[in-house]
Formats: sequence, C-alpha cells, structure tokens
Amino acid sequence: FKQKQLDHLPPTHKAIRDIARSVDNLIRIVGDKPLVHITRSDVQVFIASRLEQVKTTSVQREIRSLATVWQQVAYVQEIRQLNPFSNQPIKALGTDVAKRHTPTIAETRGLIKALTERHHRLPNSYISPLVMVAALTGSRLNEIWGLERGDYHPSEPTDGIGVLHIRPNESRANVKTKHSIRPFPVIADLAYWIDKLFTVKRPKTANSASAGTLQALKREGITFGSQSLRHGFKQRLVELDTPNDLIQ
Repeated sequence: FKQKQLDHLPPTHKAIRDIARSVDNLIRIVGDKPLVHITRSDVQVFIASRLEQVKTTSVQREIRSLATVWQQVAYVQEIRQLNPFSNQPIKALGTDVAKRHTPTIAETRGLIKALTERHHRLPNSYISPLVMVAALTGSRLNEIWGLERGDYHPSEPTDGIGVLHIRPNESRANVKTKHSIRPFPVIADLAYWIDKLFTVKRPKTANSASAGTLQALKREGITFGSQSLRHGFKQRLVELDTPNDLIQ
C-alpha cells in the first residue's frame, strides 16, 4: 500500500477492501505462503477455484490485482524472480458474460408493484427503497447505497422539484468515474422512496447490499438484477425521444 501511495486510506476504503479480499482468497485457497514460495501452479489452482464461484472477467481482475501486490512487495523485499501471476491464461475469458436484460415497461411496472407490496410487508427492510430509488433514477446500486441526507435537497413549496446529488461523500469516497457525479431531479414518487431509504438501516458495504438485493428480487419472482434497471431506465428515455446528450 505504501508503494502505491494508498497507505493513508482506511481499511474500509474500496481500493483497500478489494485488494485485501483478493489476498484473503489467495491465502484461503493455496495457503499462507512466503512470497518466494508462491508458484505458477499455486496461481493456477487459485484461478480454477475462483472460476467455480465468479465470472472469468472477475478472476482476471483479481489476478491483475494480485500481480501488482506481488510486484510491489517483491520490489521492497528485493526479490528477484518472475512474478507467478503474470501472463496467466484464463480459460474461455469473457465468454461467460451474459448480455444484460433490458426490462420492458410491463416488467418495470411489475417490479414496482412487487416492491411496493414487499415494503408494506417489511417496512424496515432496505431492499424496496434501495431498488426503487435505483429503478427511478437509473443509478448504480452502490451509488444509491452510499447516499447521505446531505446529498438530498427536498423540493421547495414553490417549485415541487427536489435535487438528489450523486457524488463522493463520507460513506463513499469515490464514484465510478468523474461523469458519475451528477444532480438528479426529484419528483413526488421518487421523493417518497428517498425518504424511506433514509429511515431504514442499510448494510455496511455496497457488496452486501448488492448480494442481499439480488436474493430478495429472486424471491419476489423478479428475473433481472439491479444493473438491468440502468438499461431499462435508459430505454424508457429513448422511447420518449430524449436527446442523447441528456441521456448521457
């Protein structure tokens, strides 16, 4: 972390958590070995094990992360040997990535109906408010998970339009790209669910929220995940002849 100038970040920061998770997985699969004892065969065992749990592109990201960790630590410890994580083939890389489903209007209405009914049954659950705000804004789930009250300015009596800011804050040090920072207009239906979101307890991490949301949607009979909501929202805008620059 010091070599990459990340040592000032807290353990809860996404960059630190992602690296730590990959290292923990490596230790769990091949054992807690000294750096010089990690072989290419160990890495291949790691890859085979991870492919049973996540997509090929996710394994590729983990290998790249571990290769960087190995290289930086080897430099500090003056280890002169080939990086066992470098140039590791991943079988069928990218071929297991399924095209995201774009929900139709009918499917979106079905989702809203299911989540509204679920919220009446489970008013203290974060699932319905989290997904509804994502669905009604086309935002990423982790963007909504990390919202704080200071990011939301309710409407004034004179205009009826509030503003929701997607931006870095104390809960979320970064957003995905600089273009992710944006204001979003809030009308009544969206305001209702934003208010509900701030009254429920959310998971400590975005990953936990994503996993819990996916399981809950499946139990409700919803066949598409939160990422598809972004595509659905964009499709609704396209159907309304929204200018492309405004969509972007």
